[in-house]
Amino acid sequence: MDKILSYKLKIKDMFKANYSLSAFYFIQLLVIIFVAKSFSLPVSTSYITRDQLLINAYGKNALSASTAHIFDVNVKSLIVFMLILLVIIYVWLASRYRYNYETDLKRESNPARWIHTGFINGLMMVAVGLLAGVYDLVTLIVLFILPIITNLIFIIKEQLPEQEKLKHNLLMILKLATAILPLAIILCYVLSADIYGTHGMGTYFYFLYATVTIYYVGTFVNQLLLSKKTKSWKKYIYGEQIHLLLGVIFTTAVIWQIFVGVLH
Repeated sequence: MDKILSYKLKIKDMFKANYSLSAFYFIQLLVIIFVAKSFSLPVSTSYITRDQLLINAYGKNALSASTAHIFDVNVKSLIVFMLILLVIIYVWLASRYRYNYETDLKRESNPARWIHTGFINGLMMVAVGLLAGVYDLVTLIVLFILPIITNLIFIIKEQLPEQEKLKHNLLMILKLATAILPLAIILCYVLSADIYGTHGMGTYFYFLYATVTIYYVGTFVNQLLLSKKTKSWKKYIYGEQIHLLLGVIFTTAVIWQIFVGVLH
């Protein structure tokens, strides 16, 4: 890894990497638009209502759980939206926001990275959740918000003085909890499908879930090494490049595993 990233660890060159990423995501966007087929999944809500049949049968008030369909989510459109955002974000980082981006990197802080990563990860979790059978609207909202909270914690942590180790450690624990929770929610649905379903999840989904998990672990380890200033991670720009590398590898892997699973 050091050999791959040692060619230039200069902040002023990062705009080239951001332009390259925007072009790479744009190519994927075109392929998905013209090659992928549409695939929709329902979003519903659950509620308690009076069960008239039970009331008529037993002559007393009775409640039962019910589900209402709200709308459908087109998985292809969700992936297209995510890719459009990635193209726009990386062009913006390389152009209009370049000065602020480079200034933040010199200060060893990168709020723009954490904001857009949180939003993209939220969309990714919604897509993965839908494919796992998470159709409840409230649960999907939770899957979307938790990655944003995780990345907001990264921003707060970067603003804290290094001397406040207790706060840093508490934030690290909180980040770990908010990162694990959406994975745990989806895992519960996967286990339910395996236990109560006829055939469980499709094979592609197990690889998809593993990919997302490895990505989360990699991001967490990268940030941990950066905060500890371990070896090459003494340079903040090194951690930034690792983050970009993890993002492009695993985001691309997730998109194309979803394509193979349901969009081809």
